[in-house]
Amino acid sequence: MEFSATEISLTAEGFTFRPCNDYANVAFKATRVSSRPNNNKPGDGDATKQYLDAQAFSMDKLPKMTGEKQRLKLCAEISEVKEEGAAFTAVFTFACEDVTCKVERTEYKVTHNPVPDIREMRYGPHFRQTIDFYKAKSDKPTPLVVSIHGGGWTGASKAQMLPPVTALLSRGISVASIGYRLIYDGRTDKVHPELAAPMLDAARALQFLRSKAGELNIDKERIAATGISAGANSSLWLALHQDLADPSSPDPVARESTRVCCAGCGGFTYASYDPKQLDEWVRNHCVARDTFTYSSIASILGVETQSKDDEAIFMELLEQRKDLLPWLREFSLFEMVTRDAPPVYFSYGASPMNTSDHSPQWGYQFKLRMDEVGAECHFICKGIRDADYPDMPAFLIKKLKEPAHPAGTP
Repeated sequence: MEFSATEISLTAEGFTFRPCNDYANVAFKATRVSSRPNNNKPGDGDATKQYLDAQAFSMDKLPKMTGEKQRLKLCAEISEVKEEGAAFTAVFTFACEDVTCKVERTEYKVTHNPVPDIREMRYGPHFRQTIDFYKAKSDKPTPLVVSIHGGGWTGASKAQMLPPVTALLSRGISVASIGYRLIYDGRTDKVHPELAAPMLDAARALQFLRSKAGELNIDKERIAATGISAGANSSLWLALHQDLADPSSPDPVARESTRVCCAGCGGFTYASYDPKQLDEWVRNHCVARDTFTYSSIASILGVETQSKDDEAIFMELLEQRKDLLPWLREFSLFEMVTRDAPPVYFSYGASPMNTSDHSPQWGYQFKLRMDEVGAECHFICKGIRDADYPDMPAFLIKKLKEPAHPAGTP
């Protein structure tokens, strides 16, 4: 993983740092244990740059930094997590050496409102596999919204939540915000394609929450998934993918369902990872070619390309498409749409003419596919409203408060 630190200072034993965190004020102390050489060459040591790269500095030359305008990426492999993330071992990558440190959390002051009832609930061994749980007050089991953060599966944290938590809690709906392994964590864990790491983590977190239904006072049949950008993709993947439950597993968590009763998607990104289909949509002006990069698709699919030129990358993807088809069918959402898909809501703040890779056209193309098979789908963006559900919270509340039915059934 990597920490984006805004404050960092050397100490006699190592260094202290304060990572960017939109959930809490957090500070850490890293104490050097050992080091080993690497091939990273020292770079420009100008600490006045807005964005700095840790590999440019040896550890004893780290610049002292204070302030939001300067950020230093501290790349680290995390292990031996203890005390809910308060202490762990990390191997930091600097110029010429990988430094193993014992890391202790020295400050943790929650700034997010409301405060989770259960913080850092662990559902797996990885540093990021934790859940913040907000419990609605109720004598009966409550519906649940699972919030999956965005960040292109390469950054951000579970503190980034799409639904207004207070509004959901006031309607008797609990909220679980999940962390998950990022794409480069998948690479470290030898998951192929790397995209499987965040997707499967979302499924595992959902199963874990269901396994704790009694303890958390949640209704297993009334669970929705929601998120923005990459989190929207993961939410829709949970909604459309076949159930990953393994009834014969000795692991009680694995026996739980991975289906949801509805999905709310904000800033939906790629409706498909199929290079052939994507190029067709690009040529039909869904997204302008000069603002769409196939290199990001190659990275998501774990495809190593020989060129940095975007057109050449696209040709490489096309040539490898046949080999990629099993993975495309597994993760390309457009391929998964069926008539029995649960209700889906797409929400965009941009105009339909927007040409970024977060263009409303992606969600609109997906809605056309849902309409074609007869599945329920709602779509709003700048200039387009939905008469039944003016916003995503209204959709989630209504669907979760409707009479219960098995997750994923119409």
